[in-house]
Amino acid sequence: MPVAHHYACNLQICTSDLVYNLRLTAQQRATIDLVSNGLLALLTMGLLRPAINRVLFALRHNEVSILSLAATPVAAPGAHTTILILVMLRAVLGFVQSATFLGTEGDGAA
Repeated sequence: MPVAHHYACNLQICTSDLVYNLRLTAQQRATIDLVSNGLLALLTMGLLRPAINRVLFALRHNEVSILSLAATPVAAPGAHTTILILVMLRAVLGFVQSATFLGTEGDGAA
């Protein structure tokens, strides 16, 4: 829930928060954001493939919940996959924002 609240308020939770108090320049902070968002995107991409395979398996074998009299389809794997996709998209957005900032800082310094 805290992560969802921070994202809803357009705040970022990243490893650079740990070193922002070290009086780094904006370019150094953007570099840290670039690396941390890139690693997060790679991690979620690695976790996404097995999650999608699990959802496809559940759909292929028509898995249903045994806890319900209506035998509703199992939705938990799909929910996890959706969360992974959203985290990956947020990481890619942070990566692009940091790369754009570093690109514009490079042009302005020249």
